[in-house]
Amino acid sequence: MKILSVIVCFVMLTVSNLQAKDWHALQTDKKFRWVEVAFHILIPDVINQAGIELKTALGEYLGNDTIISRVPNLEQDENDSLQACYLYEYTEMVVFTNANLTPLEKRGEIDVRCAALKSEIPINLQKILKYWGMKRNIP
Repeated sequence: MKILSVIVCFVMLTVSNLQAKDWHALQTDKKFRWVEVAFHILIPDVINQAGIELKTALGEYLGNDTIISRVPNLEQDENDSLQACYLYEYTEMVVFTNANLTPLEKRGEIDVRCAALKSEIPINLQKILKYWGMKRNIP
């Protein structure tokens, strides 16, 4: 039954996924009260206090391991962007304000959350990685 709800949710939310691929619906409950979403957030071109590009610092912070997306059958260019830390995948459950919203309204609520995360996540990563890679020998 879970697979069926995922398929229905993908059909319900397909239009937004095709336009920007900023987010991907992963699964939902039977009554469509919530949806688990993988958000793909663009990492800005900034340099931290150690002189390291944020994308490089993020890759090192994540251990330079292969990043496994939660999105099944992710397109190659999007996967490449995740591997290069140009995109950061953040998964979250979005609970709708009302279970009786139309599919378009539910998609709108996910878009609003995505817009908020597009500013929150880069700021938080910049704070976490502000001094990543800084080294010094004291004479």
